[in-house]
Amino acid sequence: MTVRITKPEINVREKLAELDKPTGIAGEAMLRAETPQEQFDLIGAGRRNIIINGAMQVSQRGTSFTGLGSPSFGLDRWETYPGVNPAVISNYQKTFDYNDTMMTSYGFTSYNRIEYTTGSGTTYDNKAFRYPIENVYALAGKTLTISFWAKADHTTKFGFQTRMYSGGPSSQETTYKSLTDTTGWDVTTGWQRLTHTFTLAALDATPTLAPSASYLEIFITVDSINAGYIYDITGVQLELGKVATPFEHRSYGEELALCQRYYYKSLGAVSRSVIPYTTANSYTDTVFLPVEMRATPTITITGGRYYGGSWVATSSNPAYRITAQSFNWEPTGSFTAYVPRLGEYSFTADAEL
Repeated sequence: MTVRITKPEINVREKLAELDKPTGIAGEAMLRAETPQEQFDLIGAGRRNIIINGAMQVSQRGTSFTGLGSPSFGLDRWETYPGVNPAVISNYQKTFDYNDTMMTSYGFTSYNRIEYTTGSGTTYDNKAFRYPIENVYALAGKTLTISFWAKADHTTKFGFQTRMYSGGPSSQETTYKSLTDTTGWDVTTGWQRLTHTFTLAALDATPTLAPSASYLEIFITVDSINAGYIYDITGVQLELGKVATPFEHRSYGEELALCQRYYYKSLGAVSRSVIPYTTANSYTDTVFLPVEMRATPTITITGGRYYGGSWVATSSNPAYRITAQSFNWEPTGSFTAYVPRLGEYSFTADAEL
């Protein structure tokens, strides 16, 4: 007895066409990933952006800094460089209009601006924006991708450099996007996203610094420093792997707490209830910082008074017993032993790299 089995015909050409289905940007990135860790990073399991305050939301020091003739921190975690020749700059935290595409389409509210007030010329890779990243050991030898949004008030070029510090005899500096050849990014007066994938070298010297003291610097460089020239950046992201993924937005509160590991400024005057020592005219106050800082910070105290009189808040009354978590302060004033007083003062704690 013969049993015949029939199956529907298969169009091999159609099946092959189905296999050629476009995967999209995300699919291509997953296919190009070489390790499970790269795929883990791409699907957003865990944090991707190594940069803190890449969206330029946090600026504890203020929003306007003028007359800068040397490298200076402005927006949190971002240090601005005047460049060479020499130059003087102003640095600002700027905000987008509510109907600006950068806000409505990409979620950015702020950006970082440099404006040159003196200086002239086009020279080799003027460092403009500097960002230090704690613990170079975690990144040395790794493949990374940098991406950010940029524009200027004129057609120009942006560049990109890194420098690693581990405590060896010299720093390791590499220029990836040079302004002296064709590798620099072309930038115009409209916002555009710039990306670059690179591999950091291995450390070439025996490390001597603790992880919290070692660092990787990234520099965004500009072509010209003519007086009046303006350069803007936002949405800076540095991530492991070969693909520039969409910018990872974090809440303002989370971003602020991350920034406070490196710098903290008391919001207005700190009110404290104080009790003098057994000796009149002397007391001590213990201040606990909101987060544990990267290292023992430099404490600067300004102002200071108590109700019914005033005390001294100068270098003659420094903070002491300073740790990454707290400090003590012992000013002088007109006190009566054991009589509580309500006082206030302001301070900053700086542990920047």
